[in-house]
Amino acid sequence: MALELSEQDLTLSLLNEHREHLDNLIKRNTYDKWKKYKETNLTDANISCISKEDFDSIEAKHGISIPKEIKYFYQEIGCPKDDFYYQINRMISADNQLILMFQYSEAFATALIQYYLKLSNVELILLSKEIEAIDERGLYKSYTDTLEYLLSETQDFYDFRKQRFNIPFLQKIYETFDNKDNLLVHLFVTWIHCGGAGGVILNTNKKGYLGGCVHGDWLKITIDGTDYWYNSNCFVNTEKHYLIPHKEAIIKDLELIRKFINKKTWIGPFKRL
Repeated sequence: MALELSEQDLTLSLLNEHREHLDNLIKRNTYDKWKKYKETNLTDANISCISKEDFDSIEAKHGISIPKEIKYFYQEIGCPKDDFYYQINRMISADNQLILMFQYSEAFATALIQYYLKLSNVELILLSKEIEAIDERGLYKSYTDTLEYLLSETQDFYDFRKQRFNIPFLQKIYETFDNKDNLLVHLFVTWIHCGGAGGVILNTNKKGYLGGCVHGDWLKITIDGTDYWYNSNCFVNTEKHYLIPHKEAIIKDLELIRKFINKKTWIGPFKRL
């Protein structure tokens, strides 16, 4: 019985085959010949790439790690200009602030609620001062309940460069977990408007997947009979890898590299491409 691959597995399998071919060309010192061949035979002038140096610069500056397969795709295969391409190039050309979002996993949101409910009056006052110190947009004043604010307005709570929370209370909770791999979900936002937002997930076991949301669609946790709502809807429907819509571009470039490899081009008396 033949093994049936999912669309995601097939896409990544094609990408891995492309990468293996390219690695062999690099080992044989024929990478430059491949690039020239590709430029000559590529008919779509709208295909664009992002350089390794640009990716390195953005990752170093903003303290993030873009999934390797996505970097490889944009560096070596390229695609018609899309949201991801434009977002990267806006940051490079205009030095714009990187659009990043982070949201809690259910485990972290649950721990946050449980720790908050145990705070004394003195600790609540200290927490309020911690929040006021980072609340540059003045959102905290619009909430009558501190816990609701902590579960709702996550955008300013996390420093991606330092990889830690700006609010010490949240950092203390974070440090209580031994396994932190899936506690917080980081999203590179490529599109956002009044109805929602979306982009590429940068970490957790969904790294490289699409993340998206409709504003106001929250998740519920029930503790001791009380319902609490937290803002983590961007990462509920994350079953599709980001590169799936680019499968045809991968196939097209893979066919080109196979054709290049199979050409009877000789470099020396006994060495073939």
